[in-house]
Amino acid sequence: MIMAASRRCVCLLTTLSILPLSLHALHGDDTEQAKLLFVRAAEASSLEGQRYSAHFSFQVFGVKNGTIAGTLDLLTDGSEYSREELKAPGYHKVAIRAGDKTYTLRPGHYDPTRVTQLIELMLVIRSPEKWKPDWKAKKIFHEKRQNGEVTCASIEAPSQFKRTYCFDDQTRTLLETADQYSFGHSPPATAQYSDYKTFGAKLLPTRLSLHVDQQTAIEATLESIDLNASVSPEMFAAPANAEIGDWCANPTAPKATFRPDPSYPEGYSNIRSAHVVVVATISSDGSVRDAEVLDSARWPAFDTVALDAVRRWRFEPARCESKPIAAEAQIEINFSIP
Repeated sequence: MIMAASRRCVCLLTTLSILPLSLHALHGDDTEQAKLLFVRAAEASSLEGQRYSAHFSFQVFGVKNGTIAGTLDLLTDGSEYSREELKAPGYHKVAIRAGDKTYTLRPGHYDPTRVTQLIELMLVIRSPEKWKPDWKAKKIFHEKRQNGEVTCASIEAPSQFKRTYCFDDQTRTLLETADQYSFGHSPPATAQYSDYKTFGAKLLPTRLSLHVDQQTAIEATLESIDLNASVSPEMFAAPANAEIGDWCANPTAPKATFRPDPSYPEGYSNIRSAHVVVVATISSDGSVRDAEVLDSARWPAFDTVALDAVRRWRFEPARCESKPIAAEAQIEINFSIP
């Protein structure tokens, strides 16, 4: 499964208006009812189009070095300029959008998995997920929980994306997303948003967490937010030696057109299955460059043949409107012997 990195883009769109329509009136159409849940959640919590600065603290669990603590700072002018800075022991990332360009300074070509997940957790405030044209609501259901009633929507898309979103009936805010299965053999993941507080006209979660395979992976706290933050051009200056890219609000994902399977490593027939995640840049001509192992199998031989195979793949490139663009993709390679 190929997973494009387009959700990392900061999409600055006009806040949507609440539709004058009740959920009960849409009882017969699950997809329309689900769309309305997303619209209402954006109305309640989205800071899109608004100038602000925010400071988060976080902890990442289950990594090689044990628990890692760090901070994430966000700044935006509410339009075409934004800055994100993540600091943790051994890792420092600065990502800037300035008009139609992006500038990224980080160790290596790609973010570690937990960094990507942490940044995506913040999207509930920065740029909440919006309904996609190819999504379909498979089920709408209601639950009573400790803090009140919730409405949940189970969503499917052609890309094997399958996730359940749960919203608070009273506040309309997003409480939880749960991947029933996401990409290939990826473990199930649940993101939770809680301790909502009022900031200006918005309700924002001050506690955010991610649980992977029923284990806590990330906990983050919104420590402070300034909805009248001062901004100046120098705050969005490109860092020295930063990677330069083109910003796109709604890029399409690259699609594999030639994907030869990797060979099973010789001498490993006793290993019945293995799983490797490769991350790579898909160039605007559809070729693969800068491929690296993001999540390794326990046996290096599987990593090697997975990389060799992916480097030979070819793609229909990602596009920004009709223009081919380079895009980052994660590719899962699953080995198995019946």
